[in-house]
Parts: sequence; structure tokens; C-alpha cells
Amino acid sequence: MYSDVIKDNQGCNGDNLEVLNSGRRSFPSGHAGIAMAGSFFMTLYFLYVAKRLKRPWLSQIIFFVAMVPFSYGLWVSLTRVIDNVHHPADIVGGALLGITVSSLYYVWTISLEPNGLDADKYLG
Repeated sequence: MYSDVIKDNQGCNGDNLEVLNSGRRSFPSGHAGIAMAGSFFMTLYFLYVAKRLKRPWLSQIIFFVAMVPFSYGLWVSLTRVIDNVHHPADIVGGALLGITVSSLYYVWTISLEPNGLDADKYLG
């Protein structure tokens, strides 16, 4: 069904292939959105655990560990631009969407548990 449209570029009468190919990029980037949603939620969760620990040295270690998932989300997002798959605006839109969804889910999850998340039983 869609293969006919993609093959012959109906409605496209330009000769500039770069412009034609840039029209096939999507907004927002699904890769950036999913990567940032997952990695940002993990970062928020690690920071939640670090804040509730009673040992300051362990809190500092977990704080730095929390940056690993966020760095992964940024890496996935940036490689979409480097590989010339998306415009930077597509990445920003997807990343903001992922961060917003994960933040709302995090707040919703925290509000459901009156005594905190499951991690509290391990924080002794």
C-alpha cells in the first residue's frame, strides 16, 4: 500500500535529494523518546535511593552511578543526529517527551506508595 508512494515520490518534483530525504525524518524521535524515558526514570530512581540512604559515602557512589543511565539516553539521542537519521529538533522533541513521561510516571509511582518505593526495605 505505502510502497507505491515511497517508490515514485508522488508530489515531489524537486531534484535535490537531500531535501527529499530530509522530509522522511520523523518528529519526534522514537529512539530518543524511549531511551530518555527509560534512562531518566532509572536516574530518578537511583537519586531517590541515594537521598534516602543513611551512609553518606554510599549515597555519593549511587549519585555517580545514577548518571550512567542518563548518559546512555543522551548517547542514543546524539547518535541519531550523528548518523543523520533525525534533525536535532526531532531529538529534542523526543527527549523532552521521554523526560516528561518518565517524570510523570515517577511522581505517580511515588504518590502511590505512602511509605516510599520498594527500595526502602533494602536501605537499612
